[in-house]
Amino acid sequence: MGEDKVGLSAPWYEYQRKLKAFFEFDPDVEVDEVDEDENGVVHIGIIVKKHEKFEALNDILVLQLSFGGTVVLIDLYDAENRSLPAPADYAVAFKDNPVFQKLFKATVQGNTFYFFALDNEPVEFFNDDISDYRGNYHGFYADIAKEIFYAPVGIKFCTIAKQDK
Repeated sequence: MGEDKVGLSAPWYEYQRKLKAFFEFDPDVEVDEVDEDENGVVHIGIIVKKHEKFEALNDILVLQLSFGGTVVLIDLYDAENRSLPAPADYAVAFKDNPVFQKLFKATVQGNTFYFFALDNEPVEFFNDDISDYRGNYHGFYADIAKEIFYAPVGIKFCTIAKQDK
């Protein structure tokens, strides 16, 4: 007999799949993928295309859950009233900043993603926390952008290879 492999996933993935199943045929609701921030908080974004439905879901959906020690937040976005930034906002904010290199747009299964490609040069500066023995921060602009900018569903920050500039 062959070996059967059992794949287990964290409970928040099952919760996200339940949300997707429930709203699968609703043209006004789009459930995004699971995303974990740098603090270990799990986010599941939901874009609601009609403001009235957004307000109703905001009142009735459980927006914060806990699975063991992991906090899961349901992030609702009101697309009709633009409570999430548009890609043009980032383009304006990054204009004339040499760190910003290129904007890529991709559509996958009807979902549009905007990838803001930032310079791939390492960033280093003095940082007096205990994350590094020498007190230096090492990272990339994309890592910093993920922390300092609000990035709703469909907005991604990445680095760009030198040959792609």
